[in-house]
Amino acid sequence: FGARGAAQEAESLLDKMHALHEAGDPDIKPNVVTYGAVIDAYAKTMDAGAAARADSILANLIRLYQSDPIANSDLRPNTYVFNVSILLLRIFL
Repeated sequence: FGARGAAQEAESLLDKMHALHEAGDPDIKPNVVTYGAVIDAYAKTMDAGAAARADSILANLIRLYQSDPIANSDLRPNTYVFNVSILLLRIFL
């Protein structure tokens, strides 16, 4: 399973990618694959708070996509991110 702190580091990198993109760097923009990797990292930690963090990240992905589906078409949630999130909820709830 995941190394201790790896999921938090992945989430931190996701946040940095958003900050860089919002600061004007068009080449650094998180997409659904980036979000899926972070959610998967939480799934592999098996920490008690992993499901809540993954759910929050998924909610943010959905919120961003719905805010502008055309500009954020690369953030359209897919079955992978939903399946990993459901798996986490099954494990921890």
